[in-house]
Amino acid sequence: MKRQSLAISFIFFVGLSSAIHAANPRLSKSPLSTSIEQPVIAAIYRDSSGFLWIGTQEGLYKFDGANLVIFNSDGNNENWIPSSDIRGISADIDGNILVATHGGGLLIWDEFLKAFVSQRDITKVDHSRLTSLHVAKKGNIWVSTIDNIFLYNQLINANENWMSTPKFARVIGKPYVMLEYRSGQLLVGSSLGLSRISLKEKTIEKYDLSSWHQEENFGISALVLDPIGNLVIGTDTGSLAVLDLEDGAILAKARLDEEAAILVSDLLLYENMLLIATDNGLYLSEASLSGIQDISLQGTGLSSRDVISLYQDSGHVWVGTYNGLDILSTAHFELFNKKNSGVDNDILAFAQDSETRMWIGTYGGLYLYDTQQRSHKKFEVLFDKIRLSDQRITSLATSNDKLWVGFYRGGVQVIDLAAGTSEFPEIDSSKEIFVMDISVDPTSQNVWIATRSHGLIRVSPTGAYNYYDVGTFPEEGISIIYERADSLILITTNNRIYEYDINTEKFSLLKFDFGFGPQKAIVFSVNESGNGDLWFGTKDHGLFLWPKTEQDSGNLQLRRSGNGTQLEYSTIYGIFSDQIGNLWCSTQNGIFKLSSEGEPIKRFTIADGLQGNDFSFGASFTSQSGLIYFGGMNGYNRFYPTKIETEGSESPMMLTDVSLPSADSRNLGKFNDLQSLQLTHNDYFVTFQFSVLDFIDAEKNLFRYKLDNFDREWIENGTRNTATYTNLPPGDYVFRAQGANSAGIWNRNGISLNIDVLPPPWYSWWAYLIYSAGLMVLVWGLLRIYRSYVIDRQRDELAQEMFEAENRADDEMQEQLELQDEIVLTSYQHNLTTLSLVSDFISHRSIGVPADVKRKVTDSSIRRISALSSLEDCLSYHAGGAVADLKEYTDGLFPVLLQVAPVKPETIVTINEVTSMPVPAELASPLSIILYELLENCILHAFEQDSLANYIQVILSVETTYEPYENCLCLSVSDNGVGIPEEVGEAPRPNSGIAIVKYLVDKLGGSLEFSRKSGSLVVIEIPYNF
Repeated sequence: MKRQSLAISFIFFVGLSSAIHAANPRLSKSPLSTSIEQPVIAAIYRDSSGFLWIGTQEGLYKFDGANLVIFNSDGNNENWIPSSDIRGISADIDGNILVATHGGGLLIWDEFLKAFVSQRDITKVDHSRLTSLHVAKKGNIWVSTIDNIFLYNQLINANENWMSTPKFARVIGKPYVMLEYRSGQLLVGSSLGLSRISLKEKTIEKYDLSSWHQEENFGISALVLDPIGNLVIGTDTGSLAVLDLEDGAILAKARLDEEAAILVSDLLLYENMLLIATDNGLYLSEASLSGIQDISLQGTGLSSRDVISLYQDSGHVWVGTYNGLDILSTAHFELFNKKNSGVDNDILAFAQDSETRMWIGTYGGLYLYDTQQRSHKKFEVLFDKIRLSDQRITSLATSNDKLWVGFYRGGVQVIDLAAGTSEFPEIDSSKEIFVMDISVDPTSQNVWIATRSHGLIRVSPTGAYNYYDVGTFPEEGISIIYERADSLILITTNNRIYEYDINTEKFSLLKFDFGFGPQKAIVFSVNESGNGDLWFGTKDHGLFLWPKTEQDSGNLQLRRSGNGTQLEYSTIYGIFSDQIGNLWCSTQNGIFKLSSEGEPIKRFTIADGLQGNDFSFGASFTSQSGLIYFGGMNGYNRFYPTKIETEGSESPMMLTDVSLPSADSRNLGKFNDLQSLQLTHNDYFVTFQFSVLDFIDAEKNLFRYKLDNFDREWIENGTRNTATYTNLPPGDYVFRAQGANSAGIWNRNGISLNIDVLPPPWYSWWAYLIYSAGLMVLVWGLLRIYRSYVIDRQRDELAQEMFEAENRADDEMQEQLELQDEIVLTSYQHNLTTLSLVSDFISHRSIGVPADVKRKVTDSSIRRISALSSLEDCLSYHAGGAVADLKEYTDGLFPVLLQVAPVKPETIVTINEVTSMPVPAELASPLSIILYELLENCILHAFEQDSLANYIQVILSVETTYEPYENCLCLSVSDNGVGIPEEVGEAPRPNSGIAIVKYLVDKLGGSLEFSRKSGSLVVIEIPYNF
């Protein structure tokens, strides 16, 4: 066979070369793939704005990080293009997207029309059925059909016709691939081999490849230049070669399969390695074609072995297959699953035995990892005489040569790895127990077993002890056992957390405050850092820290980590600390690397080589060498933390849409070029849409936004990439948005847009000017109408008003006369009352008074009458009668009495707390005499001559406790003097002031009481209804 007669042949090995192993390629399915209706990915391109374009056989897709827009030939689609069969995507020198279609010719994006425009007129021959597209650096656009090549020079808006000759057709045949070589030279791979077209000389030259490929029927289907300018060639028969373009020498050659013909559909240099896309898988080799390795099963594997296109993006490669879009990346996360190493995909537990061998527990059995073969062997193959009680392995632990295996429904089985035997611990109903966790204490050789419904069990060399059965621990469901230096942390299935002191054998309930109200936290993982800090991973609420300092002080308040990030509401399945204190957490959102304080550094996803973004409860482990293991539903990953690259960069952001009610009336152009936006009163709402241009896992990108001069704080928007504002007040604003990519790295600069909200026309200055002028005209017109109307009726109304005024004057005069009569009568009655009181007072004072004393009595009476007359100045007319202000009366009484005080007036302090409420004159008159008598008695008799600090206090208030009356006036007069003699209070002299007071109180139907403690106190209560 000709294949076997090659002068130079290469022997390809199955194992990876050192360079390929260092590349560590990982394949994963792009989340975008599920949104693409037609899975045949023929072309991929990312434009200068950062948008991703994907061409399929049934449409063109544009993805901006938020929206996936399809262009096709469906007449009902507003994004219509003449053909849905996409064969090539690129951009001209101005950045306008070019699309080669099979049946619709060449299309170019018109930004003003927001649509693709057909360029059928660029050549004079039919070229609607294009097969490929290539844009040269100087703007020349090369397109190919099934049997020819055409050149369109966009700079001069003309096509080159000199290639449309039979000679060119005979040399080229059917063109497959085009590649620019130097300026003005084009390499063409075709059904007839490799040719070079010179634009300057307008010639075509065919390369002689007979020394490499002696077959007559072959075609060159893929081309790529290596870093030093040599050409790597792929054919439709699976052959590969490296060609020196200067002298035409074949530098290296290889063949993918010696027996089968494999079509090489695309070639790409990626991280100094050569990617080879074929219709039978994806291969990786060195640029020299050595060490070719089929990587189709790496990671989660290809969606289809029929690979059509490759496109290198920042940090990864897009892989277009016959059955969807995949992502190729490099990472140091090793992935093991059923496809690549024979282990069951549903991983539940890990353990490492005394010989450092790794055991993997799955829902489908127990496996041992073979380091040499890089594969897994099932337990039954290794120990054919031992039968496991259940294939659903929920937990694993090792102690010396023994492997402790916990089952979903099979209890605990202990396997002696050295002897090849097994046994079941003496535990009641052992084979019916659902084991949640197993922990081995290497010092005491105690084994702790957590069960779902049989509590906590300790197995020691002396036997088994069930804390729940004997009643020393009340919890029957334990999900996690975490062993510390001298205690155990126990997590129960009813969301309680206990600490068990191994020395005192006592359980303590830890009532942690997680900071989100009465809802109990569901703890899924526990880990202790090297400094003693304790970390708790929860379901749907992220990671919490119990610092060592708080443990020592007994404070049960926990600190939450990752606020405002995806970690905040993630489920934490596993937590481990690396050698420098950083944390690694497996979650349902991938793997997070955190600082020692718990702040996210980077997030890793399926695109980084993970088995999936969601991991499993309990499937976490750290080996003796420092390898971290995390398992999930699609296998497990292992990695050395120090070898994981975390130097990530932020992803650019873009404003992708602005929605307005009146958007049809304006053309905002490219939203990403928009610097400012002016809104009118008709724009009663505005919606901004923005995106992070990271397409690895766009659904996990995070966003926050803020409108300066409107929002006080940033609004955390989660994965939602829109912000809507309604009825914004007139003013100037700045809209800002920030985003985090799938790795959790925030773009702090984000995007910003100046917004000017104009006032409505009716609030503008010229509107107010019109309003003012209109109002003036209106007022002038109304005044004219009013005058013409009013003048006609003025005389009649004036006459009527004069008549009514005269009647009112007569009525008011009559009312004033009646009021004066009533006031005169009231004053007369008051004077009669006063004269009667004075008469009674004088006659009462004259009883038994000797003639030589009558002069003094007369002087005293004159003062009393003078004081009583001052009550007239305190009278007013109110509600049909005369009333008096006794507070004002008392204020005037003190100066009169202080003039006759036997002590210096300045040594007496008077306190007037008489109510300001008006008192009827008929009651005020006797009260005024009572006040006078009591105050005169205090001033004349209460104080000793040498006393320097004296006071008199008068209180008059309304009380409601007097029976049978509802209300009463309560008068109290007190001083700090010598007090009232006992005989005065019990039987006052007939002509004394106290006797007059008692007489008047009795006449008013009141009561009188005396107190002699600390001076004197007289209390009078008089019935009063008001």
